[in-house]
Amino acid sequence: MLVDWDTIMATLSPEQRIKYAQIRVQSSTYQIPRLEKDALIIQPEEFDAVLMAAAFKADEKYRIPKGEGPFPFEVYVEHVKSFMRRFKNPVKVWYPHAVLHVQDSINHRNGHFRLRPQSEETFLGA
Repeated sequence: MLVDWDTIMATLSPEQRIKYAQIRVQSSTYQIPRLEKDALIIQPEEFDAVLMAAAFKADEKYRIPKGEGPFPFEVYVEHVKSFMRRFKNPVKVWYPHAVLHVQDSINHRNGHFRLRPQSEETFLGA
């Protein structure tokens, strides 16, 4: 789950609080499958909510190993920026472990977004 969500929201501007609150509400509608064959197909503008869904559900699904702590908000923001730079077409998403997998549905370009908090990398793979 994201690091201390309420504390982070308190530090943001009112506009940003509204934006992230809406994303969090939207994120609750996503059930991200574990297998590629069951992958969701989403539009690029939905990725922020899908990533947030994965981050909030990571602990309860036991996909972030115990002792590694919650997912940092800063890494969430960097993942969204990285995704928006790379993907413009609808994408398939699935979440087998502590990495959210993304594949462009048209050109099959892959992306991997790590949900382990100690990771310094915001993007893996090509």
